[in-house]
Parts: sequence; C-alpha cells; structure tokens
Amino acid sequence: MLLKSILSAVFMAKYLLPMKVDANNSKICSFKEIIPIIDDPQSVKNDISTFAGRMSEFSKLFEKRSFIAGVDEIELGTDSDEAASLFLVMIKKLIEQNNYIFITTHHKRLASL
Repeated sequence: MLLKSILSAVFMAKYLLPMKVDANNSKICSFKEIIPIIDDPQSVKNDISTFAGRMSEFSKLFEKRSFIAGVDEIELGTDSDEAASLFLVMIKKLIEQNNYIFITTHHKRLASL
C-alpha cells in the first residue's frame, strides 16, 4: 500500500489535484513520468516468462529520464539469490541517472541491498 500511496501522491501533485498533507513538512518532487511496475508481465500468448517480462520492463527504464518508478516484488519469477546481483546493478545505474525507484520485496538478500 505504501508503494501505491507514494505513486498516487506524486501523480496528484503533478496534476495539482488536492490532497491532505502537512504543507510545512511535505515535499513532493516533480517528475516527467510516473511508472508503476506492479503486475506480473508473464504472457503465454507472447511466450514471455515472468522474469523475461520483468527484464523487458526494466530495459525500457534505461531510455527514460527524470522518472519515479514503483516496483512491486522486484525479483518476481526467478530465484532471488540469482537475480539480486543483476537487479542491484540495474538499480544503481538508474539512480545514478537521477531517477527515483521505490521497491518492495519479501526476500532478505534483496531487501538488504
């Protein structure tokens, strides 16, 4: 819920929709894009596994700038130990490009990264 709440607040601020916040202690940045990555991208029709679909979603992020992304269960569809190093490299690169990423995970190794 926190992930969706953050993205919702950014969306509402971007389009100047009223919301209840503490104006003295709240700051919401402006982003060109708000990107939710919250579904299972698996597609039997297109022969894409969950992991391949998630990689495809992440590859599109490298073409964008000044965005905020919310990723629910980042390691979806693969072994979290194998995926942790790959996701760490991608996340660091996206952050270096001045993007913001909020991520949820239930796996301890990824959470510690």
